[in-house]
Amino acid sequence: MEKQVLQEKFITKEPQASLGTLGILWAALRIGTRNGKLLVSIMIYVSISFSLLTIVRHLALTPILTDLSSKLTSLDHMTRGIIETDETLNRGIIKDVVLLLLLQSVILVFSCSILVFSSVATISSTYEAYTAKVLTLKDTFLMIRGRWTRPIITSFYATLLSFSMITLFSILVGVFSVISYVFSLILLNRVVAIFEVACYIYLAAVFMFCVVVSIVEADSGGLKAIHRARELMKGKTLKGSVLMLIFLLASGTVSIISLVLMRKREKQGWVRLAIQISGVWALCLAKISMFVVFTVFYHECRKSHEEVGVEGEEGLYVAIHSGEA
Repeated sequence: MEKQVLQEKFITKEPQASLGTLGILWAALRIGTRNGKLLVSIMIYVSISFSLLTIVRHLALTPILTDLSSKLTSLDHMTRGIIETDETLNRGIIKDVVLLLLLQSVILVFSCSILVFSSVATISSTYEAYTAKVLTLKDTFLMIRGRWTRPIITSFYATLLSFSMITLFSILVGVFSVISYVFSLILLNRVVAIFEVACYIYLAAVFMFCVVVSIVEADSGGLKAIHRARELMKGKTLKGSVLMLIFLLASGTVSIISLVLMRKREKQGWVRLAIQISGVWALCLAKISMFVVFTVFYHECRKSHEEVGVEGEEGLYVAIHSGEA
């Protein structure tokens, strides 16, 4: 007579090999392919939204900027005594500036809203796809409804901390620049410049990682998400910075190409707008890809963190079923 016996044994957990930068990019590509339908939908929605904002910005701001430029030229003539002073002109300039700032603020709010949607949707769906669970568009919208506040709060605190660090670093850079100028230390100036760029890349990587943590971990948000991100990134900071550098270079290249093409079409407004929209689509692709890659990087950091947590133990306690005659 055979009976099933539950035997309790200790087995040693073998640490899995850590993925390198290329490994993370390759894993992100595979997960992106698995989750392709949803990611393409998000990409199209985000790109169309930013394209419409670009068109609205062009149509709304161009007349205001043209009018403001004309009034400023007239004001310059007044100061030189070429034409008589007109108070109406001053009021018109103030009105144009206020209207310009108001429109830019509205566009900024809409841009941030689109970014929040795209980040929560992409990171949430990638996080689930990493565990072989593919979400539908409906599931994604439900997740956005429950998670959209955390990345906003986290971004606010991360921005404050980043701004404080950048301000402090700028002061230090200014001091070192004066010292290098006085003592003709050109090498020191270059070292400081390189260090400044490295710090910016590091802050951008940490900022992005904080956003990922705040979205995928329900109990993390604000300062708690920042603390959790720093904890998970220990030993992986360089890898995260390299990943961020790749996306900054890609985004920078797209922006430079767009600017060069637009300058060649200076008097062709609609052609410039078409080039700008093409650049927007390319930047949206880079942004969505960055969200996917940093979600995979989060899994990699979390896996390493959990392995460190059990390091030194004899094994993991598990239940194994075996048959005994």
